[in-house]
Amino acid sequence: MGLDEFDKSIKQLIKYYKLTNFEEEIFKISKIAIAIFAKEQDQFNEIGNTRFGSQPDIYPELEKWLIKKEKKDQMPIFLCQINLKDISEYQSLLPKQGILYFFDYGVK
Repeated sequence: MGLDEFDKSIKQLIKYYKLTNFEEEIFKISKIAIAIFAKEQDQFNEIGNTRFGSQPDIYPELEKWLIKKEKKDQMPIFLCQINLKDISEYQSLLPKQGILYFFDYGVK
């Protein structure tokens, strides 16, 4: 869904729920969201695919960053990597190619 379609959908919902008095405020706080679900377990036979958990495909700059964090006793936990080609047709805010990584530092 592109931004124009998103705006149109929001406007339809505002009209349906009779919230036209709040339209400006609703648009200020509305965000596009994409839900991604894993259909099957990753077989690790493809580099750079969308993956949840386990191990990321690490390129040299990311490895340097992870080692630097590990030395500071802050080893991040890998959550997922998203190949932006997989979601390019559903969004227009992010680049159309590349890998988006998510890590968590946990709670100390």
